[in-house]
Amino acid sequence: AKLIARLVASCFCLPGTRGINNGTSLRSAGLVIDTDLGFDDLIAIKSYTSLRTKPDINIITTVQGINDPADAAICLRQLFPSTVVACGGFSKKSRSLNLPEWLIDYKKDFKQFTEKNMLDDRSITGEEEGKKKCSDSTEKKMIKVLEGHQDNSVDLICLGPLTNVANWLRVPTTENLMAKKLKEIWIMGGNDVAENANVHRPEFNFKQDPSAANEVLTNSKIADKIRVVTEQISSPQNAPDGLFEFMKIKHGAGNGILSKVVHRWPEEIFFDPVCVFSYSNPGHIELRKVSFRIDPESGLLSSGKGDGKAQTNDHTVDFVTYVPIEGKNGLTSWINEAIEKDELQEQNDATS
Repeated sequence: AKLIARLVASCFCLPGTRGINNGTSLRSAGLVIDTDLGFDDLIAIKSYTSLRTKPDINIITTVQGINDPADAAICLRQLFPSTVVACGGFSKKSRSLNLPEWLIDYKKDFKQFTEKNMLDDRSITGEEEGKKKCSDSTEKKMIKVLEGHQDNSVDLICLGPLTNVANWLRVPTTENLMAKKLKEIWIMGGNDVAENANVHRPEFNFKQDPSAANEVLTNSKIADKIRVVTEQISSPQNAPDGLFEFMKIKHGAGNGILSKVVHRWPEEIFFDPVCVFSYSNPGHIELRKVSFRIDPESGLLSSGKGDGKAQTNDHTVDFVTYVPIEGKNGLTSWINEAIEKDELQEQNDATS
């Protein structure tokens, strides 16, 4: 029998806020993506552009997380030569964290893959050299995008730690501009706050810069724009049995970047791709308003009171609570369609 994965997070929700986003609202005119460019970021952004989804990406900013900002910027400029890419910065927290073994191996795999498939034999920069090359002002370029659009018409997708976003919000004029111009802010990060979720550790992006996560999620000027896609709702653990082997086989002969990544690391279709899929397909997901608290030292989310006794450290934003994985409206169909279009473009480029 065909397996269908229905991801339902039993979050603590405010009364009367459950519902499916019907997708009837007009799409925004502009889009900014902030990323630390892991394999899942690469799949997410490339899938979005391969499907020629609207709005077009106005700017991609890079942030320290899975990869260094300069390294990520080099790859993105190679992959999207017509898109403005601005190199962001590091947080004090991310500089002091010791890299876990899995991340060291991940960065090594990413470096080898990009040097072979994306960088035209140019070596990716070392960390210290990368820091020197990260002189772009993401804030100035963000402001330029916002000022060029009407009010409530630009979306922001955050696929890495929230360091850049917090830095922008710390400048009062930029904060006011973001509150005025941004329509939606989609954040891949954080953890499920339901009491039965039994989550005792912060999600990776929030852990890298917990103070930034705290500043962004508790900012009252943008709270109504935020949509959170948690680690639990986007995890590869939600994949139906056999999905990864199916994706490896299906895309083993492809020559495009998407085919190569998905064939080698099929589990990377989760996390950031789930966030971008949710943004791109609002009629197929569910959102709920969730009362939460955040520990500014660790980035761990917990449930808020959600009643008249709520304390000042209780906050409420929209959490994504359902994402279809299989079926014609699901994540895998979205990824597969993007790969098909990427392969066609690869073929056209080869013959032109």
